This record gives sequence, structure tokens and C-alpha cells, in this order.
Amino acid sequence: MLAFVRSSSTYYALGQIYVKVLPDGEPVQLTHDSLKKMSPVFSPDGTRIAYTAVDPQFNWDTWIVPTQGGEPQRWLQNATGLTWSSPRQMLFSEVRNSRGVAS
Repeated sequence: MLAFVRSSSTYYALGQIYVKVLPDGEPVQLTHDSLKKMSPVFSPDGTRIAYTAVDPQFNWDTWIVPTQGGEPQRWLQNATGLTWSSPRQMLFSEVRNSRGVAS
């Protein structure tokens, strides 16, 4: 499977999260909102996709949505660029101020 943001930009931009079964499945839209998004990644068990979303107040949060569809949920506030290093460990950047400076 492939997860991606369909948008006009290769960085964060208004767009939606999609999932596609390779090699020739149809893309399925998983989000339907007006948040800017980037960096979708699969959970270690493949059942969820985590992604960074940026709201109009420039808050960077990690959201999660089931790969089979369902309601996206904010998962980690002030966290961006999440990646799993093992099934029980992850790495992300914490946003320390509203200017978007990550640590």
C-alpha cells in the first residue's frame, strides 16, 4: 500500500490523505478537511496512517486515520514529522512556539 497527500505542493499544503493498494488499486480518500497536511506514514501494524496537519493558527499536530477509512483523530498535539523506529518507539519533533520552530 502507498499513502500520500494529494495537493499542489511537495511540502505541506492544502490537500487530502489517500491510500492506494499497489500495483493498480484505486486511490481512496481518507480525509475530507481544510487542514494543510504532510508526511503520511503507516503504523508498524499497517492499520493506521499518521500524518502532520497544520491548522489556520499554525499549530502543527499529528493526526491518525485508519487505512480502511474512518474518522481522522488528533493524536499528538504540537508534534510533527512522526516516524516509528520500532513497533513500540517513535520519533517526532515538538513545536515549541507558534512560529513553527521545531526542536
